[in-house]
Amino acid sequence: MGFERVFVYRIIEFDYLAPDGATAIFQTELPGNSIATRATLALPASAVRCTVKFRLPGETKGKLYEVVVTSGGAVLLYGGRVFARALSIAAAWQWASLPIPPIANTFTEIKLPIPPRGDWAEIKLPIPAWSGAFTEVKLPIPALGDWTEAKVPLHPTSELFDWLDVPVAR
Repeated sequence: MGFERVFVYRIIEFDYLAPDGATAIFQTELPGNSIATRATLALPASAVRCTVKFRLPGETKGKLYEVVVTSGGAVLLYGGRVFARALSIAAAWQWASLPIPPIANTFTEIKLPIPPRGDWAEIKLPIPAWSGAFTEVKLPIPALGDWTEAKVPLHPTSELFDWLDVPVAR
């Protein structure tokens, strides 16, 4: 997106949903007359739709700007805008919307290009019928001998803390 005059950019705002988080890069052409990254912003992970604002560095300016949003997962970017004002004239700060296409909240069924297979046929597997009765099977586990009850020496916990002096080397 671009303007006819040089603009100073102060704040960028995103309305998004990104369960894995995302990264936004704000690029302008000034200074240097070539598009370069002026700010890299981390959009926090969010399982619900949220709005975040980021302050851009004070020297961020240009006629052209570009915003690139990337993520390792899915991102639904509902909207975005940048707070800017013209540099050469006494102009007021204004919000400029980022050109983001609208998101359809409906899903449509897509017919996959899989050709029909006529050579598939049902095959009967040779599984014997189950009678519904179980038989006991003796496992080869050796006898463990006699078990006897043993008392474990556990001390009861007191109601109050027991203070303990710890020697500290100085």
